[in-house]
Amino acid sequence: QDLITQIIGESPDSEVDTIISVQRIDANTFIVQAQLALEEVNRALNLDIPSSDEYQTLGGFLLYQWQRIPLEGEITTHSHCEFTILSAVGPRLDHIQVRRLEVAVISDQTIPLDNESAVV
Repeated sequence: QDLITQIIGESPDSEVDTIISVQRIDANTFIVQAQLALEEVNRALNLDIPSSDEYQTLGGFLLYQWQRIPLEGEITTHSHCEFTILSAVGPRLDHIQVRRLEVAVISDQTIPLDNESAVV
């Protein structure tokens, strides 16, 4: 690749690698490229999504969780995080919204809190 770069110059694909893979929306909400390595996602967002031989990326993790190709707008939760499919290109997931859910402990029950379903 380096030899090719020296001969023909930078390719447009090399610019894609420099695009920010995680975009912060607010303190608990992020837009993440599905192709981002799970290790990078965990480090960037301070998460603990389990790794597996079955998947290496955030998109792979979500496909593994769903056991099918989810549609845009579908939501799942895991480890106090909500994952929303924002976009897909064919069968490949593209952008995922990751939202950390606040957690309250009430009488030994852990209940995720959000504005729509807060328990009083």
